Amino acid sequence: MAKLAVRVLLAVVLATTTAMFLPVSGMRPAIAQAVDPVIIRSGVHSGYGRIVLQWNKPVNYSAEIIGDQLVVRFDEPLVASLRGVLNPVSKYVSDGFFDPDGRTVAFVLSDDYEVRAFNVGSNVVLDILDKPQPASPPPAAATPEPVPQVTPAPTTPVETVATENPAPQAQSANAELLDVRVGRHPTFYRLVFDWPKRTDYSLEGAQGSQTLAFDAPARIDATGLSRRLPEGVRISQAGTNPLDVVIETNPARQLRHFRSGNKVVVDVMGAQRAPATDTAETRPTTASGGQNTAATAPTAPAAPNAPAPQPAPQPAAGNRNGENVASSGAGQSQPDTAANDNLDPNSPEAMARTVAAEQGAPTTGNAPQERTSIGNLQVTVEQTATEMTLGFPFGQPGGAAVWARAGFLWMAFDVRASLDLETVRQEASQIIGVIEQIESPYATVLRMTIPDGIGLYTTRTAEGDWRVTLQQGTLQPVEKLGPSIELDDQTRARLIVPLEDVGPIIPIDDPEVGDTLRVVTTTQSGYGIEVALNYPEFEVLPSVQGVVVAPMNESVQVADRSDGQAVIVTAADGLNISPEGARLLASATGVRASTGDGREGLIFDLDTWRRGGLDEFNKAIRKLRLDIANSGDEHRNKARLELAQYYMANGLGPEANAVVSAMEGDDPLIAQKLQFRALKAAVKFLNRDYGEAERLLNDERLRAIPEMKMWRAVNLAALGRPNEGARDLLDSFHILDFYPPELLSRLGPLATEQALIVGNPEAGMDLIEKMLVTSGLSESKIQDVQYLKGFFEEEAGELEQAVATWDQVAEGDNRKARAHAIFDRTELLMRLQRLTVEDAIEQLQQLRFAWRGDGFEMALLKRIGELQIENKDFRDGLNTLRQVAIFFPNKPVATEATDLMHKTFENLYLGDDINNISAIKAVALYDEFRELTPAGEKGDELIRRLADRMVDVELFERAENLLEHQVDFRLNGVEKARVGARLALVYLLDSKPEDTIRVIDDTDEPGVSDELATQRRHLKARALLDTDRGAEAIASLDGDLSKNAELLRVDYYRQTRDYMSAAETFQRLVGDDEERQSGPISDERARYLLNWAVNLAMAGQERTLNMLKRRYGEGMAQSPFAQAFSLITSSPTQGLIDYRTLADKVDEVENFQGFLATYRDQLEKSQLSAIN
Repeated sequence: MAKLAVRVLLAVVLATTTAMFLPVSGMRPAIAQAVDPVIIRSGVHSGYGRIVLQWNKPVNYSAEIIGDQLVVRFDEPLVASLRGVLNPVSKYVSDGFFDPDGRTVAFVLSDDYEVRAFNVGSNVVLDILDKPQPASPPPAAATPEPVPQVTPAPTTPVETVATENPAPQAQSANAELLDVRVGRHPTFYRLVFDWPKRTDYSLEGAQGSQTLAFDAPARIDATGLSRRLPEGVRISQAGTNPLDVVIETNPARQLRHFRSGNKVVVDVMGAQRAPATDTAETRPTTASGGQNTAATAPTAPAAPNAPAPQPAPQPAAGNRNGENVASSGAGQSQPDTAANDNLDPNSPEAMARTVAAEQGAPTTGNAPQERTSIGNLQVTVEQTATEMTLGFPFGQPGGAAVWARAGFLWMAFDVRASLDLETVRQEASQIIGVIEQIESPYATVLRMTIPDGIGLYTTRTAEGDWRVTLQQGTLQPVEKLGPSIELDDQTRARLIVPLEDVGPIIPIDDPEVGDTLRVVTTTQSGYGIEVALNYPEFEVLPSVQGVVVAPMNESVQVADRSDGQAVIVTAADGLNISPEGARLLASATGVRASTGDGREGLIFDLDTWRRGGLDEFNKAIRKLRLDIANSGDEHRNKARLELAQYYMANGLGPEANAVVSAMEGDDPLIAQKLQFRALKAAVKFLNRDYGEAERLLNDERLRAIPEMKMWRAVNLAALGRPNEGARDLLDSFHILDFYPPELLSRLGPLATEQALIVGNPEAGMDLIEKMLVTSGLSESKIQDVQYLKGFFEEEAGELEQAVATWDQVAEGDNRKARAHAIFDRTELLMRLQRLTVEDAIEQLQQLRFAWRGDGFEMALLKRIGELQIENKDFRDGLNTLRQVAIFFPNKPVATEATDLMHKTFENLYLGDDINNISAIKAVALYDEFRELTPAGEKGDELIRRLADRMVDVELFERAENLLEHQVDFRLNGVEKARVGARLALVYLLDSKPEDTIRVIDDTDEPGVSDELATQRRHLKARALLDTDRGAEAIASLDGDLSKNAELLRVDYYRQTRDYMSAAETFQRLVGDDEERQSGPISDERARYLLNWAVNLAMAGQERTLNMLKRRYGEGMAQSPFAQAFSLITSSPTQGLIDYRTLADKVDEVENFQGFLATYRDQLEKSQLSAIN
């Protein structure tokens, strides 16, 4: 509760500033119009007046009593009106005003009232409590007289001043007597410790026995206080210096405490029964004759209290509401009227029955009947992987109601029992937090807390047991009840909720909100109210089952209809709803308005608003503007509303928008009115402000109205999201039958498109035909409709007719319709195989500047890109799709285009298409769209394949850049060593031996295979040879007799002109053959033999040459190198060897360049990535 304090000085300052700046009561401070208005409503309840400030979000605030004013300050700007707020609470408040700071409202209290402040959701609630009534003085001792009839204790809060002359205790005789008041409220008892000055205190101990420890000395009349408290609540004084007060409760109850000025307030929550003493059993009783049964009357009777409630017999089956109650006292039965006489005349039940009788409402006329408990009942728990079921085994017929409010899930059963909830607390604690039974003489009532995202459904067995199953979902009824507003011949309204097997009307106090609900149970499982119904006098809460009414004042009546098939909610003079409001306000929450016009679901009276249409424009405008000029300030917005309605009904969006804005400027609170909000949403749509229209149409009240569901659907279509509202259109498509041409031309085309989406082409075609024959449509609008007609013809399989329709539109002057028609005609002709992909691209390219800036341009560009890729024009296709992503970054099509680009890029470089384009184009395309390179293994493979293509055309530097980036940033481990070897080879081929050595060293990774390690060693050795580090290279080959190692040695020996060592190396490459080789010799071996012979000749080894000729001459004669081998191995007797000729022959056959020749041969036959 907000802190309440008295600050006289601040009151003077506030009153002064108020006089300076707010001379008129109720005047609004000037605040920026962007602030959402706050609705303030008020009403009188039993024992207090209530003021509710309805914010659209939770706000911080403080509430203080300053002098005679209740001052409420908020942290947020406050835009509100006090119109209609003060009159209902005039008993408590004499005036009210806003402070110029724009955040404060003050109410002038008419007396010295106490105030409690609290939150209910985002609402701030201010309760101004009735003043406590003094205790009746005891009657003087006299001759015995009959004891007068005892008046029951009222249900309104009553505070009684404590007795001031109790017998003091010896140890506290010197302590001052502290004034303590006791007040009985509907859901709690209140103790007020009225200290003369501020005194600190603390509350200690566990529930059941708690000590209120004050810092100042005092004494209290504990005995007198305990007498005025309910059964199970006792007060004792544990000390006086300082004062310690022990509060014991059985069963244990929560104590709510707070400070109010110098007062300390303690509320005993949930205590609702009369005090234990002075009950019906202990008071003197009268016989049927009215004579006192006692010899003498008591000389000093206690203050009167409510009689203890007497149990009523359980109703017979089939008559759940009409039972009579037998009230017993002193062993004597009383007539049925006794039950009525014992009702507190101030109780809500008695007042409701009185009002019902005065109005002659068709109700059962019975007050809530107390029920006999069937005894203890253990609630069971059953659980599966997805559900948890609570079982209530009543074993007899009865109804139930289930609803949620203020953070609690409530259940009420009209069979009364005492619930054992221990099993639930032990086995269901993971779902159910707090669970407790609320005391009620009328029903079994319990409440619990459950997490968000939990739904439930109810089932009833044939034996009358109820099962409540909780599962993931939302709290909503299985079957939605359809209330309606009925008007009698005097236009008095009442709410009718059709419901089979209506149970008793049960009053239930909500301790969190502080009001009393009227709950109607039913045996119909899952029949409830889907959304809240808010009216000036009451609110119907959303429920999973049953009907729950929260009255705002005592005049509200809740009863069942005489046939037991409906719940009726009304008031003394009918509900405060006009005939128009019956259709507008009630329909906002799904209520059907029975107003007799045959147009349920429509809230716009377009026929009236049009005033003859645009043909009567001048006449209508003159009258409407004259009405505005002649209206006073109070009625100007009413006149403006008629002008806005005229503009809207005739499709004049900008004009209507200007009037609506002027209305809001004068009265920001008008935006909260349903009729205005609906009109404004339609105006924003007509003004093409689709975003603001969407915001307004998302109001839950509007979303339940069929006509506004239709507006929301077409607005979503205009935003490019037709699928979201397509289903809503199914329930409201027929509404367009009542719309004039000016609106039909705007709404109809969008609605017909959505008819296709929901699979209802018949409805769409009917609307098209209606629009085509509607007078007043322009030629441009007719072409829009014709274009849509082609769509429906295509859907119906009339393809040739669709082409002809679109041909006709393509020849028209409507640029948008023409562009759309050509686009769809092109697609259809391609399907019919009457247009090639190249021709389709050409036709669509011509549309790029025909219509721009909306969804059509997005779809056009995307389709062109798709066709270009299909036509293998990858560069143009990717460029077009890139434009889609750049031009429309926040649209879903941007994501689709980007995904297609990635897919195309991957398929191109990882598939076979890369082999069908030149390497130069492949490289250029990669450079232009390299951001499309995928991550992970796919990206690595793509880079490897592209590097292969670059090496094929000897673009070594580009291949080096790709592989360097891959080695540095993308790879590690063995794969890094493998790709590093490839990069080293590319550097060798590019004559960059130093880079080869660097890469081999940088990519040295453990765990590589022997084969890869050997390959890397050979590449480094070749690079060492090229950097004049031959000895180091040969040393690294020690023990390696592989072919590549031998070729590296040959390269080294040739560089050093060590012909003999080279000859020996070639001999090892040729292999050992002890016998003459007469058969053919392979080309590779023949090349080795020739080089062996050359190096022997250069080393002067003629004898070895002769041996070589004898052994291999015959075989070499059959090789391509026969002439060279014969020349080199010729006998000296034939003449001196011409070494110049010999050198020429050697150059002719030694074109493999040793070690690197092997790799060049491999690259000619395969790819770079194939070397390891």
